[in-house]
Amino acid sequence: MPPDFFHPVLGHTVKLGKQAFAPPKREIMMLHPFFKQAVQYPASLSLAKGRLQWGEFGNDDLSDCTVAAIAHMIEVWDMWAPKDTTVGLNDQAVIKFYEGSGYVPGQSNTDQGWTVSDALAQFKKSGLAGERALGDGLLSLGYGEGQVGRYDIQACLNIFQGVDLGAMLPITAQAQTGSGIWDVTTGYPNDPNSQPGSWGGHSYDLVSYGLLGVTGLTWGVPQRMTWAFLDAYVDEPWGVVPSEFKENPNFNLQSYLKQLAQLTSV
Repeated sequence: MPPDFFHPVLGHTVKLGKQAFAPPKREIMMLHPFFKQAVQYPASLSLAKGRLQWGEFGNDDLSDCTVAAIAHMIEVWDMWAPKDTTVGLNDQAVIKFYEGSGYVPGQSNTDQGWTVSDALAQFKKSGLAGERALGDGLLSLGYGEGQVGRYDIQACLNIFQGVDLGAMLPITAQAQTGSGIWDVTTGYPNDPNSQPGSWGGHSYDLVSYGLLGVTGLTWGVPQRMTWAFLDAYVDEPWGVVPSEFKENPNFNLQSYLKQLAQLTSV
């Protein structure tokens, strides 16, 4: 795992924790085919309702960012749900969930992070704090070639109120962390410090988008980033379908559930 990083806004060290994207242990669906195309979504959207403080969920001491991202998504779901069904969403619950990665409390050598795919699979299987996923899927695959479709991110935030981004962060993002904006630097891609993963892998939940970029929740605070940064460094953007999700005219739920059942029955 990468060394701890001193967060200039929080005033203490934090960790990353996303393991590199690899062929997953399960079959993965792509969500794009199930979104209704040519929908005119709002040019900007914020789901945070002005909230600036969120839980760190242990990501200051542990490499559990893949679980912290899920916890932040749950926090946003609760803000917009007619009834709060979450029970006990706290550091202890998140760390307990993180033990599914092989982490053993008190044994630092077992704190090796987790893949986004495996964390989300566990979220669907066992849930977290009374919430669980009905299913999930990738919005795109690959990074560095403009693969992160803005339309799919807009659709996912409007329909599911969250996007779980997995990124291979560059060292150059360290100086932009906190009050700055994660962006592609002038030395990219020749500067070694601008290379994807030179800092390490990280997972975080998106809560807003606009003309200039998006905002994610990480280490308990918002972090802004440009669309160009997403195109350069995001290697796995995931949409997560909440278990309480109902019909939406812009998402073909029945076709999704049918294909999901075919995958899970194999």
